[in-house]
Amino acid sequence: MNVKVFIGKNAMFFKDAEYIRKKVFVEEQGVPYENEMGYEDETATHIVIYHLNNPVAVGRIVEDDNGDFKIGRIAVIKEFRKEGYGKELMNTIISLCNREKDKKIKLNSQLNAVNFYKKLGFKECGEVFLEEKIKHIAMVFEGKI
Repeated sequence: MNVKVFIGKNAMFFKDAEYIRKKVFVEEQGVPYENEMGYEDETATHIVIYHLNNPVAVGRIVEDDNGDFKIGRIAVIKEFRKEGYGKELMNTIISLCNREKDKKIKLNSQLNAVNFYKKLGFKECGEVFLEEKIKHIAMVFEGKI
């Protein structure tokens, strides 16, 4: 696995992140393109994982209004799920966030991914809500890396 981390909207890497997000969120899950792309991308830290130089997994980190880390836009190309790319991606993201120990690490999980995040040390908090007509729940990291 080849993990690359980049900050902001580096044209080459962001194109790879956009490719994955479009395939997963827009094409597979039906999220409108204009709702998926752009929001917070300029200031986010983007993480892309490659398989044989092809982008297969992506995520991003932004700071929320409280200064805590919010992980989002986690996506793995369908053909590469269950191959460890999601876990590698999340471990990389958690490591990046854990450099600042006084900040919380949060995310909004689609309900079908809750157990994946639980295995990584996240705990559900709050009520189920809809985002882009998909059920989500807030989670916070309580594990160790």
